[in-house]
Amino acid sequence: MSDANPPPSDDYKFSLGHDNDACINQTSPICFNTAVSGQNIITGLWFNTIIGLVLLLLFIWLRGVFRFYQARLLSPHVERKPPAMKLKGHHRLWSWLKPVFSVPDEELLRSSGLDALVATRIIGFGVTLLAPMAVLGVTVLLPINYVDDYYETSARANDLTDRFTSVFSRLTMSNIRPGSPLMWIHFTMVYVFVGWTCWLTVEYYKEYIVIRQAYLVNVGLGG
Repeated sequence: MSDANPPPSDDYKFSLGHDNDACINQTSPICFNTAVSGQNIITGLWFNTIIGLVLLLLFIWLRGVFRFYQARLLSPHVERKPPAMKLKGHHRLWSWLKPVFSVPDEELLRSSGLDALVATRIIGFGVTLLAPMAVLGVTVLLPINYVDDYYETSARANDLTDRFTSVFSRLTMSNIRPGSPLMWIHFTMVYVFVGWTCWLTVEYYKEYIVIRQAYLVNVGLGG
């Protein structure tokens, strides 16, 4: 006897692919547009930049209006209060910036506790992690991607190119020809980035353990 439910043939896969292609740019609720152009990236960049600036200005203005931004400074239950900041006039524009970069970990630990210190160190971890990656990406990977012309040649052959999309796509791996020896540089960078991430994570955990143990000992001794 033959199987009641034979496996799908290759024709089924091709049919499924054609059905998915038919969904692109349609209004059906089960369809969605996966095509992203360079103009979409430019629009998103401007939109998010404007939103970020608006939120930053709101924070600068509201921190001098609402008291909860100075909760630890005003609360009678906090014994070790943080230093007061200038919130009048133009001082509110930058008075919060200097403490972000100048307050040592010991002072932050004494005045705000372990949770606040860990939160700031997490942000510092992100900056320390991503900054070298960004430098390597801009100085090594972007030039390698940009010198080839695989994407532009393929896009022109299929009449799919536009000015913004061509510029952004030439900065990505999609501009490197399949089988090119330049792919080994990207392969190597994957291990460099993963290795840097693992090493930095271990180092930050070591520092956290030391800080936490010192904090618990200090609290236990009534310090």
